[in-house]
Amino acid sequence: MRGKNYKVRLTLEEREMLLELLKGQANKEKLNRARILLKADCGEDGENWGDKEIAEALYVSVRTICRVRKSLVEEGLEATLSRLPPARKRKRLKEGEE
Repeated sequence: MRGKNYKVRLTLEEREMLLELLKGQANKEKLNRARILLKADCGEDGENWGDKEIAEALYVSVRTICRVRKSLVEEGLEATLSRLPPARKRKRLKEGEE
């Protein structure tokens, strides 16, 4: 994918939290996001896999990995795992307004 390349750098505490999450029970999307982040981590303890390698190993698209990376960098770990809606708010149009 062209465009920005978002680097994933997790702290030791974040890595431990993600590993604990994988041992417990959570929904499929949350677990996949945790796995993606652990594989994409380019920090000291990270595995630093490429997007194509992660996609093949976890059976997800490269685009999904790019979105997870972007979400982590722009919105933080909790928002990435929980898939919280973006912070921006859209103004609703009322009938007759444009």
